[in-house]
Amino acid sequence: MTFKNLITLAVALLLAALATACGPLLGAGGERPPAIPVLPTATPGSSGTVRELATVERIEILTLESFPVQVQVRAFGSLPDSCTTIQESTQLRDGQAFSVSIFTVRPGEAACAQVLQPFEETIPLDVAGLKAGNYSVHVNGVFGGFTLAADNEVTASLAGRVWHDLCALGDGEGDAPLVPSAGCVPFEGTYRANGRLESGEPGLAGLLVRLGLGACPSGGLAEATTDSDGAYHFSGLAPGMYCVSVDSLAAANSPVLIPGEWTHPPVEAGSPTAGAAIVLSAGENKTGVDFGWDYQFLPVPPQVPTPTAAPTATPVTRCDWAQFVADVTVPDHAPYSPGAAFTKTWRLKNIGTCTWTADYDLVFVDGNAMTDRVVQALPGTVRPGETVDLSVPMTAPTLVGNYKGSWMLRNGEGRLFGLGTSADKAFWALIKVIAPNNRFVYDFAANYCLATWKSDAGALTCPGSSSATRGFVVLLDNPQLENRRENERTLWLRPNHEAGGWISGEYPPIIVQQGDRFRAWVGCLAASPGCDVTFTLKYRAADGNGQETRITWDEVFDGQVSVVDIDLSALARKKVIFSLSAAINNRRFEDANAFWFAPRIENAGFNPEESGESAAAIQAARKMVAAALGIGKNDLNFVRVEGPVHWATTCLDVQIDDGSCKPAVISGYRVIFEYAGGKYEAHTNLSGSIVYWFYAGVWK
Repeated sequence: MTFKNLITLAVALLLAALATACGPLLGAGGERPPAIPVLPTATPGSSGTVRELATVERIEILTLESFPVQVQVRAFGSLPDSCTTIQESTQLRDGQAFSVSIFTVRPGEAACAQVLQPFEETIPLDVAGLKAGNYSVHVNGVFGGFTLAADNEVTASLAGRVWHDLCALGDGEGDAPLVPSAGCVPFEGTYRANGRLESGEPGLAGLLVRLGLGACPSGGLAEATTDSDGAYHFSGLAPGMYCVSVDSLAAANSPVLIPGEWTHPPVEAGSPTAGAAIVLSAGENKTGVDFGWDYQFLPVPPQVPTPTAAPTATPVTRCDWAQFVADVTVPDHAPYSPGAAFTKTWRLKNIGTCTWTADYDLVFVDGNAMTDRVVQALPGTVRPGETVDLSVPMTAPTLVGNYKGSWMLRNGEGRLFGLGTSADKAFWALIKVIAPNNRFVYDFAANYCLATWKSDAGALTCPGSSSATRGFVVLLDNPQLENRRENERTLWLRPNHEAGGWISGEYPPIIVQQGDRFRAWVGCLAASPGCDVTFTLKYRAADGNGQETRITWDEVFDGQVSVVDIDLSALARKKVIFSLSAAINNRRFEDANAFWFAPRIENAGFNPEESGESAAAIQAARKMVAAALGIGKNDLNFVRVEGPVHWATTCLDVQIDDGSCKPAVISGYRVIFEYAGGKYEAHTNLSGSIVYWFYAGVWK
């Protein structure tokens, strides 16, 4: 049966366009065709042109010997006359099925010679990151396929530099204090290098840099030697967590480095090894993983110039000038759940000649403010050379995406100033908003910064820093567990570095329903051989009635994890407060890399169509798709909902070539249904008052 037999009178026009775009509902051998753009086979274009699907007679699929593997499809066919030309090609992928559409264009009124014109078109397929397996390719109704013998992972890389962090101390005359050079900062009654890679500071060549898998300390995966500029590079890395480290006592390094100490990244006093834990995503090229070294006796202290010495350049001075020191909280790209509250804190240094007073303000200048406090006075006087921490309470937007808000300082006369050589650059807050997994009743990982985190050392910021010794919590997307790599969101917890240290996060109250279960795995991350921790799940009724339930699991680094599955039915219809904890059982602090893998509340009866913010949009999409197909609403099987997402056109990114689609930013949902083996995709706005949909292929 064709679409035209099924459509209702109310949607006849829409379905006619859809049917001609997709061709017959059943393809060769009774198989439904894969998704192609929702476009009529012949449509008027600009200046009286006609756009059509090209006639493809056969295809060849080429698998190129490259890394990652590249795959191309070559299509052969004929153009119907001398005026018709190839206009463009598009491709969609649904699971393991690729659908390629090749379009032609010809003048609508031109007199054309009716002679077949052979054509050949090569289209690269987007196969980066695909898993090993068999894949089908459909080009304008012609079928083919190819096989990936291995996962076609998009590899990542990381690079950095080991540099001489310059600081020299000259003797003061008589009892006068030491005279520090530029690049020095006070430290425990003396001075040390400031730990910042600055212009003119040289790289250190010939040093051995080690790479390990998992949290620091770890090594043994790879080694690199710094070049003449102190640079090193590791490539061909799978997504995951790595430890980059430089040991000053290594045989290759000690003749170059000793005596001295590390200034960046921060290390425990006297530690010979500096390490940085880095999490790489697929295809990411991470740079700036740098290591700073301060020699004990170098450079030589500056000398008082003699009358014959060459004149020195006059240093640039400005009245109002700031220098960025650190993101005290909220590092760039920190993940937050929609609507999560957080506080952004920058540490700035006054490097100008004027004192910042109460007449100076911190002001929002561009982007997403994420707060209504767009102007606020500085907390106190900041003299030249002093630093100040500036904090702004913010709230993550409710829609998924990346958000950046830029800020500057403003003096008492209303002039803006900031960073850079001209004091005209802004500093910023940069976050990403992530959506909870809609298969879960509650996603503890996605909502982790809604929890209040603390350790034995006191309150903690969220997200934390993996170099913090007071304890931290960090969200991992593709964790390397002690027994396998996974792709569900996971909480990485490390207690504070003290005997008996612990870390705990308490979540806001959650309403529990009959049939709810708390589920997770707990264990140690990879490359943590000294890991010995105790996990604790605590939950209690928010009204204070009843006792608190406390369940513990002891875990060591042994290649095994514990499965957590707790029936919560006894607390049905109550508001319940949950907390997730980890405590260290030895003094191997750097190895206490505990994880809560995909902590969530599940319910076999949970139905996002009946609860949650997307319910109205799902129901509206179900109604329209079912009416268009001429079937009952309940005949459609709901598969999933994604979002909120941002659509870029008034047609909600559904391709309709009638000129009605205009650029726009509309928030909404992507809803997937299944019927008779076919996949149907609907795009909606937030309320469901606007719905566009199309046939998106056959389930494989």
